[in-house]
Amino acid sequence: MISPRETKEAGPPLHISTLPSVFDTIRGGAWLGILFFVLFFIAAFSSSISGLKVIIAAVAEEFKISDIKAFAAVILLMLVLGTASAMNFTPLQLNIAGEPVLDVIDRIAGTQVIIISGVLGASLFYWFIPPFRVRAALGVKCRWWEWRIYLVGRFLPFGLIGWLLLTLVMDR
Repeated sequence: MISPRETKEAGPPLHISTLPSVFDTIRGGAWLGILFFVLFFIAAFSSSISGLKVIIAAVAEEFKISDIKAFAAVILLMLVLGTASAMNFTPLQLNIAGEPVLDVIDRIAGTQVIIISGVLGASLFYWFIPPFRVRAALGVKCRWWEWRIYLVGRFLPFGLIGWLLLTLVMDR
């Protein structure tokens, strides 16, 4: 039902273009398709609302503004950023360097930012928190692992930067 060509376009293109043809082949597939897409919308919408509440609370607390003003600011920002990513699904097909905007945002935010922030967060932890505090927080009496963790925690960012530079050089 799904060809290898179609699996390369997994994600939104797969469920928007392929699933309707799958539902066409199933008896009662029209009703099943309607049910699927309604439930799909409800799941996406409820996830968006729960995520939005966290962002609004953080903006309101950080900038010391009311929830309504924070809501307006977040919605405005989402409209600006969302419009750019939604434009690649229109006849305009807005792209960045030949790649759909949503894919660029996903690649950057979903991979590089998460990895880099995790490594930097762990590194900052090991640069600024003394070993005895970590040991006390963990309730560990044995110290055999301590220098190993600190060595990795302190020098992992340098290894990451070296690896990124090496991959950039190798790609050229």
